Amino acid sequence: MEVLCTNQLPALSPPFSLALICNLPIHAQTYRGGINGTVTDHTGAAIANANVSAVETATNTSYHAVSSSAGEFNFANLPVGTYAVTISYTGFSTTKYDNVQVAAGTSYILSREAAHLFLDRDGRGNSRNHDT
Repeated sequence: MEVLCTNQLPALSPPFSLALICNLPIHAQTYRGGINGTVTDHTGAAIANANVSAVETATNTSYHAVSSSAGEFNFANLPVGTYAVTISYTGFSTTKYDNVQVAAGTSYILSREAAHLFLDRDGRGNSRNHDT
């Protein structure tokens, strides 16, 4: 007696099957980015505990950070868009950067020169606006 099986595929060994699965291309997409920088004074010294805010201009959504002991701040995982970044610290003029563009998969870096705070010599709490 002869048995015919027409719908049977050859059995694959487990390592070969795993190799096929692991070689499939995976394309992850991100629709987020970031903003980071270092807050310094006019001499280049880091300013710790400075308040940093990033406001998405289209939605007015606000994000807040405090600079580290090295003056560094980081906004990770921000929605793509245009932001206004404000840096403030007691005794220094508030500095604001408009039109900071956050693109998918990248991090906008406010350069050390850009994230300078200046002494508020007259005590009026003056602010400085910059367009990036």
